[in-house]
Amino acid sequence: MQWLKKINIQTRIILLVIIPLLATIALSVDKLNQALNEQSRMKDLDVILNYLNVTSPFINNLSKETFFSRLYIDSRKDKVTFYQNKMLSARSGAQEKQAAYATFLQQHQAELVNFPVLKNRINEVQKLIDRLPFIRQVADKKQHMSKDYKEQVGKVIHTIYDMELVSKRLVTSLNEISVIATQNEQLSLMSSAYYNLIEMSADSSILNGYIFSAVNTQMHPWTYAQIFSTSTKKEKYNQLFLSFAPESFKHKYNQILGNKDYQVAEKTALLARSNVDATLFKPLDIKGVDWDKVTESVALQYENILQVL
Repeated sequence: MQWLKKINIQTRIILLVIIPLLATIALSVDKLNQALNEQSRMKDLDVILNYLNVTSPFINNLSKETFFSRLYIDSRKDKVTFYQNKMLSARSGAQEKQAAYATFLQQHQAELVNFPVLKNRINEVQKLIDRLPFIRQVADKKQHMSKDYKEQVGKVIHTIYDMELVSKRLVTSLNEISVIATQNEQLSLMSSAYYNLIEMSADSSILNGYIFSAVNTQMHPWTYAQIFSTSTKKEKYNQLFLSFAPESFKHKYNQILGNKDYQVAEKTALLARSNVDATLFKPLDIKGVDWDKVTESVALQYENILQVL
């Protein structure tokens, strides 16, 4: 501080006032930058959460359409019109959510560029979504497979597999939200729980569709393998959900577990993957269970909880 003694009194007073003032300004600028960075980060998170809000209903409705498409394709003659109407109704809901998803992406292109991994996932999904009109035409023809649109799609269409693939890729895009949300511990846990619940919901729909096929046709070894593997994945996501979910989420989820139709669906799934030697190459006997009613009820349970959360 020797340099200060060489300065006249007036200048010294000015410096003694200015130096703290400059320090205060510098600190304020730093705080302002921190606040602006935090504001920018919150805006980014807001976009991500809004992506979740448009993607989740799309997944649920597309899973429902896939489920009823399988039921329509595998339906007996006396049930064709019934399941066709169910499929078309579910498709209408899926197309509505698909349009909302497309609108969101169009309106938020600039913000989504800030998340390159998520943006790449979205680009992959959009290519698959572009195939849906052709996949739906194959479903309308009551076909599990078709080469008719190979030129447009670039491959043979496997109706149910290709519809499920769109849902799976949409779910995978949501997994990126869990990664992005790691900057906020509570948000990270909640988004991870939500992601695993969506996986459970999608696998539940797939599983119930395979069981329908086994009931209305026969338990083919491939069908049995899919029932077993999908049940295993569903249980894995169940455990992951419980490990991430806050108590408020678990409370809502327990309402599903206590639902009578959900319990019937779980018992039927267990029956479907048990005693394989006695069930192969025969229609699966589900002991008089109204599988249409049960599966619709279970799907509604998942849909309701995802909306509430």
